[in-house]
Parts: sequence; C-alpha cells; structure tokens
Amino acid sequence: MAPVLRNATSWSSTFHMFERYFCNDFAEAVAAIGAERSNFNSREQQNAFQDLIPTNEQKEQLQELLVKLNIINECTLYLQKANLNVLDVQNAIVALATEVNDEILINFIKQYCSDDCIKSENIDFISGSRRILEDPLAVTELTEDEKTALWKFRT
Repeated sequence: MAPVLRNATSWSSTFHMFERYFCNDFAEAVAAIGAERSNFNSREQQNAFQDLIPTNEQKEQLQELLVKLNIINECTLYLQKANLNVLDVQNAIVALATEVNDEILINFIKQYCSDDCIKSENIDFISGSRRILEDPLAVTELTEDEKTALWKFRT
C-alpha cells in the first residue's frame, strides 16, 4: 500500500513552518526587529508589526501544537512506506488518534476514517486483535479493555 503521488502537501508545509519558527531562532529575530525603532517609519508601523508577534502564552500554545504536529508528521511519513499492509495502516491511524488526543486533530483524522475507527472500545478491539494476530499466545497479555472488546468473539 503506497500513495499514488508522493508530493509535498500543505500539511507538511504547515508542520515545517512551525518547526522553522522554533528551531531556527526565527522567533527571537522577529522580536528583535520589532523592538528596534529604526526599522519602522512610524510608531504605528512598529505597533502594527509588534501586534503580529506572538505573546509568551501564544508561543507556549504554538510549542504544544508543534509537539502534536510532529506526531502527525511522523505518522504521515510512516504511511508513505511502500511495504505497508492494511493492518499497518490501521494501527498507525489508531496510534495517531490515541497519542494526539486532541479534539481538533481527532476530527481531522475522522475525515479519513469512519467515526467508529477511533472510539476507545474500537481502539481496544483493534489493539487486542493485532496482538492476537501477531502472537496467538498473547491472549494472556491482553488488557481488561481489550478482553472486553474481544469477548463477543470468544470460542
């Protein structure tokens, strides 16, 4: 399973934009420019520019978002591998949904999966099924939630 076209998406561009903002000292450079009065023709220009600079609270929110975007980026890179099977893809989507745990990002994932795919009981069913498919003796290692989700399929 592999994408038909491998291309840079607006999603990856968004991630890399955030990454550059924090990793290349861009934020500090922008703040320094905004603080230097000689860079502007008027006080109004300087104030307008400074209004565009995130506050410390906004920077913290952006850094939290960057952590979540990094998880999504890793997942999308993983999903571009050519040798994945359907179970690999399903596991990646479930892992993404559980790691991100953010309503906005969960809704983004739901655009590409059925709503049922990322309900907690279905995640338990999928993870339990995966364990048993990979190793039938793993039945003894299932969590209680996985056992409950798989109970109706007992023989």
